[in-house]
Amino acid sequence: PRPGAVPVYNLEIQGQHVYEVGESGLLVHNMCLVQRFGTGGGHHIFSKAAFEGVPGYRKLDALAIPKKELERLGLRHLYEDSITSKQIELFGELARSGRPNTLAEHARIAREVLEYAGLSKSDARKVVQKAQKQLESWGVTAPSRIPWQR
Repeated sequence: PRPGAVPVYNLEIQGQHVYEVGESGLLVHNMCLVQRFGTGGGHHIFSKAAFEGVPGYRKLDALAIPKKELERLGLRHLYEDSITSKQIELFGELARSGRPNTLAEHARIAREVLEYAGLSKSDARKVVQKAQKQLESWGVTAPSRIPWQR
């Protein structure tokens, strides 16, 4: 710790989300921006299909990584080898496992998807916690279904 006040700066490096700082080459990571889906579209942190019909769930207000942020971070949202294809894989595994369909399982999947996309474990955990707190503030405590499963 340093004595007294120390200036700190919040930087955003365009086109990069991990970069080196200082003589030591310390790696620094831009935090992923999240906002309500209705503002910038993009990727819902918790799959919106999992909460269809759940009282209190508001898909347009639910937290998402907006389209522009997906582009900034170089994340593929749809198609092969994307965050959505990883969600489909993990929700399929949940369905086959026989484990209960809980908010905790959906949070685990959301974290794993964000880590797969390149976010650090710490950032993925923070983003998912924020989205889960939002759901809980709406009284949403459980998903209605496992997405992409019949």
